This record gives sequence, structure tokens and C-alpha cells, in this order.
Amino acid sequence: MCNGITYSVLGPLTLRQDGNDVPLPTRRSRITLSHLLADLGRYTHKDALLESLDTGRENRSGHSQLHKALSELRKTAVPVERHGEAYRLIADRTDVDCHVFDDLRRQGEKHASDERLDEAADCLSRSLSLWKGKPFSELDSPHLAANSDFWCELHVSTLETFMDVQLRRGRHREVIADLRKLTRQYELREAFFAQLMIALYHSFRMSEALMVFDDLRSRLLETLGTDPSPDLQLLRLRILRQEPDLPASRVTCTS
Repeated sequence: MCNGITYSVLGPLTLRQDGNDVPLPTRRSRITLSHLLADLGRYTHKDALLESLDTGRENRSGHSQLHKALSELRKTAVPVERHGEAYRLIADRTDVDCHVFDDLRRQGEKHASDERLDEAADCLSRSLSLWKGKPFSELDSPHLAANSDFWCELHVSTLETFMDVQLRRGRHREVIADLRKLTRQYELREAFFAQLMIALYHSFRMSEALMVFDDLRSRLLETLGTDPSPDLQLLRLRILRQEPDLPASRVTCTS
């Protein structure tokens, strides 16, 4: 940890030093820090920072704004290193919540592949607990928007993995409420519908499991003019057959 500073980007941008919030005084300092955090471990050319500040490379006021932003960051003890016309934030992965999230996610997936399901659930749960909202949402920058989309997609993928692990652990009844919420939040994400169908089926609620499929099919026909994927149709067929050996999770059920 550099200077006792940690950074949170999974939600509102937050800077803490020794556990205390450190306010960032201006929009320019928040944008500049966000860009450096998005490029953690790499140097960011000043032209990219100027673009994030909505100023051209030939704009003198833009250069002034960038210098002021960097000065403001240094005054708040944020360590920024310069190399030629590029800048880099001096921080470790463990200082930034999105990278802690990613490391825990990777550990959880490794445990899951090794059938160490309790350890996988613990890592994935701790990873997901770091998520406080869409990264960089308060800042208007194409580069930050692309970075935000990356983390949002990884978050949803981690939710899918966590739910599969919970199903494999036999937590079918426990996850039904969460999966219903996820199917409402991600209306076209078939994985959550498959997981909900499996959870209901293994909770002796076959009719409700089939209703989940029918609801999704109606939604897909209305919005996209298409049917659910072959994997989901196969899952529905296996539920209709009341197969006693229907696997406990989406990963094995549709393979």
C-alpha cells in the first residue's frame, strides 16, 4: 500500500488514506485519477488525459487544467510518476478495489474448477461484496465508459459463476429469491433463467420452473423475435421429463 492510500472505483470514486476518506476537490482531479486508475500499471500519455478532460492537445487551457489536476492529486498524497509526456499512478493491485475483486474472482473460479466449492463460494462472495455500483458512472469519458463496461460485464459473469457454485453446493432453495431478482434486472441474460429453473426444479417446484421458461420465451419473442437458446430448450425438456438425474447446476445441465 503506497502512502496508506486505497482506491474504490466499483461505485462512486473514493479515495481513502489510513481508513479515512480523502475528498477530491475538483472534477478535473477525479477524471485524471480515474483515468490513471483505469490504466493501472501502465503509463498514460498526456494527450489521453487531455482528451478525458475534454480539451485538445493544442488547447493551452487544457494543459493548464491537467497540470492543476496533477497538482491537486499530489497535494492529497496521491503518488503520480512522470516519464516524458506520460504519467503513471504508483499503486499496487491490492490498493484498488476492482483488482481485488478480480483476484478474488479468479481464486473462486480456480477453487470451483477443483471442486472446492466452499472455498469457491467464499472467494466469490467476498468479490461480489466489493461491488457498490457501476464504475466511473459520474464521469463522462469514452475511455472510462469502455473500462466501466468491462467491469460491469465481469461483475455479471461473476454473479453467474457464484450462482452456479451455490447450486452445486445444493443451495437451491436459498438462491431462488436472488435469482428472481437477477432475472428481473437482466431480462435477456439466459444463464440466470436457467439457474432459476434448476433451483425451482430441485426445490420440487416444477410448474414454476416451466413458467420461468415460458416467461422468457414470451419476452424474447416480443423484444427480439427469437426463441430461447437450444441449451435452455433442452433444459425445459429435461424438466418436463422429470429426469431424476437432472444435474444440480447450469454448467453441467446444458453440457
